[in-house]
Amino acid sequence: MFAVLMPATLLLAMSVFANCVQAEIPSGRSPESFSEPLETIDLAAAEPGVVDTLAVREGDAVKTGDLICQLRCDVLKATRHATLTKINATGKREAAAATLSHHQNHLNQLQALLAKNHANDQEVADAQFNVQIAEAQLQTVDDERATLRAELEQIEAQIARRQIIAPTDGIILQLPARVGERVGTSDSPVAQLVVLNKLRVRYHLTTVQAAQLSVGSQQTLTFPDFGTHAIGTVDFIAPTTDPSSGTVRVELLIDNANRRHRSGVRCQLKLPDASHAEPMQATVLHRRSPQ
Repeated sequence: MFAVLMPATLLLAMSVFANCVQAEIPSGRSPESFSEPLETIDLAAAEPGVVDTLAVREGDAVKTGDLICQLRCDVLKATRHATLTKINATGKREAAAATLSHHQNHLNQLQALLAKNHANDQEVADAQFNVQIAEAQLQTVDDERATLRAELEQIEAQIARRQIIAPTDGIILQLPARVGERVGTSDSPVAQLVVLNKLRVRYHLTTVQAAQLSVGSQQTLTFPDFGTHAIGTVDFIAPTTDPSSGTVRVELLIDNANRRHRSGVRCQLKLPDASHAEPMQATVLHRRSPQ
């Protein structure tokens, strides 16, 4: 009797297992996460200093290159003014140019007299030497001005290092620094900038759910707290499944140029209908007819 029942029981169990494998794997149709800025940037000074000016307030929209904060640089500005004054000074060069012109005219006269045998070779050689000295003096003045221009560029660069400039379009979220406060480098950000023209939403999906998506595809997203919808574009799908959680990191981007959607609110992902996907198949043993 047991010999007859065991094959039948085994066949029944295998049939149930096959049906379970062929059934749709539940995946939760609305994974939930939170929207966040495309980028959150902590802006810090390139070198320590004292805050002299804050050009923006929290909530202000800024464009790439806008000044956000200026650190004190009184000494550098004074040095820049002195250097500019030296560069713009023309007296020394005019004197050197006049000296060269005088010696050149004297040389021309002596060469004309030498042709008429009214001057000797030594006089002409001395005049040529004076011209060369005058040319060198004029070149020295030009070299000094070139050196001053290089020093001016260095001063301008040092002043620029004391300016915190917006690296991209965005919104000033926080201004931790205050005028007169000393700030360091990376350990004390002067401002926090968020980029909201696009929102990023990160999900941790099961492997089955992630397999339904592809980079570049568009998916429907819902903001349940506001009853609104948006279209998100899949920007990233992790190539591996996290073995500790069994999930795959997936990131979507939402176009938010009109600032319609808020950052930091619940956002649900509507996954593609799995009924259109090819079902997973299982190997089923054929049942034998009882003999």
